[in-house]
Amino acid sequence: MFGSPDEMIVAAATAPAAGLRAIVRIAGTETAAVLARLLEPCGPAWPQAGDPPRCVSAVLREPQLAEAFGRLPCELLLWPGPGGPLGGPLAELQLPGSPPLVSAVIEAACRAGCRLAKGGEFSLRSFLAGRIDLVQAEAVLAVIDARSPEALTAALDAAAGGIGRRLEQLRDRLLDLLGDVEAVIDFGDEVAEGQGAGAVEARLADSLDGLLAELTAMAGDLEQRAATASSGLPRVVLAGPANVGKSSLFNVLVGQAKALVADEPGTTRDWVEAEISGPMPCVLVDLAGFEEVPQRRDAVAAATRELARADIVIHCRDAGETTADEAAAVASAHTRPSQILVSTRCDRAAGSGIRSGVVARIATSSQTGEGLAELRQAIDDQLGILAREGSPATVRMAAAIAAAREAAVVGREMLAGPGQLDEAMLAAELGRMLAALDEAIGRELGNDLLDRIFARHCIGK
Repeated sequence: MFGSPDEMIVAAATAPAAGLRAIVRIAGTETAAVLARLLEPCGPAWPQAGDPPRCVSAVLREPQLAEAFGRLPCELLLWPGPGGPLGGPLAELQLPGSPPLVSAVIEAACRAGCRLAKGGEFSLRSFLAGRIDLVQAEAVLAVIDARSPEALTAALDAAAGGIGRRLEQLRDRLLDLLGDVEAVIDFGDEVAEGQGAGAVEARLADSLDGLLAELTAMAGDLEQRAATASSGLPRVVLAGPANVGKSSLFNVLVGQAKALVADEPGTTRDWVEAEISGPMPCVLVDLAGFEEVPQRRDAVAAATRELARADIVIHCRDAGETTADEAAAVASAHTRPSQILVSTRCDRAAGSGIRSGVVARIATSSQTGEGLAELRQAIDDQLGILAREGSPATVRMAAAIAAAREAAVVGREMLAGPGQLDEAMLAAELGRMLAALDEAIGRELGNDLLDRIFARHCIGK
């Protein structure tokens, strides 16, 4: 999904709205060359590789930019690399907060050799360069999605590296312990007098007890974090083709007419959202239909971004569609969140039932109310699962810490058991602990999972 960290990328790092200031980020090995085409420094030239970061005043010089906006003054914060937030060259161009100006600068950067950054690509480069760990990267999303002071506090703690630092410190202690065990295996015959096998095993047991206590404490902290994070409302997204009754269903579930309804495709141009209160509160989102036609590409792009943030997707199809391949429909939908399959407008399709193709769907009608109670129950059931599981980051860390604790318990039993210690077996269990911690921190993750995590970040982050 993502390209090489050396590629030139550009994106706005601020919201696409008018304001006092806007920031455009440019990154890649040819950052200096792109800046030279876009801007003319007012004073010293750009800092060179190896120089510390600094602010530079400049004016627009690229012909099309200068023609449209004149020699507009701007400020530039430049990390020439190596080093910096992304591990390589990075520029943050600070402009007046004019959306047309920001768009023009991004287009000029693309003419100069950049491409538009994908969502999360800047964060991914920072992660790959070791500037942030995976816990901090996922905490950025938690900060954005926080719906309460408690959830925001927990997210900011993770973003600041609190839990990530604890995991790293724990990993360092585990490496020391593993080194001690390996030394016993390799040099067991050279143990100093007074440091016999029993003394060595006692020292190893003390070290492992400390690690096990810390793992237990972190497991408890993660349970508390999951409970805190649950105060941030999950997002339930209505998705599917245009003109299948999503907006009518949205209005009924919300209890008021917030979305426009019409018997023609494309009524919903962007997305509409509303909070639903109750035992299982959530944010319900009505997306534009997924028709790839030129005049609707912006709406489709916005819908795709919203799907990336979804916790539950209600996948809608018109009840009159009898030839849809349901398995393909579900496979083509966003696969991270839970899925609820719905047939809409069943009052228009006599005898449609609740099954279509090979996957069961809930048959609903916004007009008659048929199936709405069943749909609400299905939503509550999925929200209940989310509340128990916590966020994807918390779930992954909890599973990894549980695996590390299991290996630690097995290793401790080996040290307490009768008979001679099998150091090789103990080293294997400590290796299992290390692998589990590496997964929690993000040292050992497949590209698919990394893509899925960072794709949830906004473009420009």
